[in-house]
Amino acid sequence: FQEPWGTWIMPPKAGIVFNLPEARPLRLRCELFAQIFPYDPTTVELLLNGKKFGELVLLKADSTFSDMPWFDVPREIVREGLNLLELRVSRASYPYAAPAAMGAAVNRIIVIPQ
Repeated sequence: FQEPWGTWIMPPKAGIVFNLPEARPLRLRCELFAQIFPYDPTTVELLLNGKKFGELVLLKADSTFSDMPWFDVPREIVREGLNLLELRVSRASYPYAAPAAMGAAVNRIIVIPQ
């Protein structure tokens, strides 16, 4: 489902595959938006090729994504060729009385080889 701030991913997990010419450390940033529940934040685990390297805790609605951190991904979990980035969302929500659950909206994912 397309919103102005991104495309909704289906919980509990979603992913993208990207190709790298060689295995190198990465800098990675996921710009995400989710429904916010006071005192019970939505968390998104970040995994590359099945190995967890980070977690986002979404505490406030920020469609500018100014507080989204950069993550350093070690070379040990990066592969030459195809790599799978998984996003595991801690909650499902049903905005707008949608028939399907939604987890978080992805604005963009930035991957920079180091």
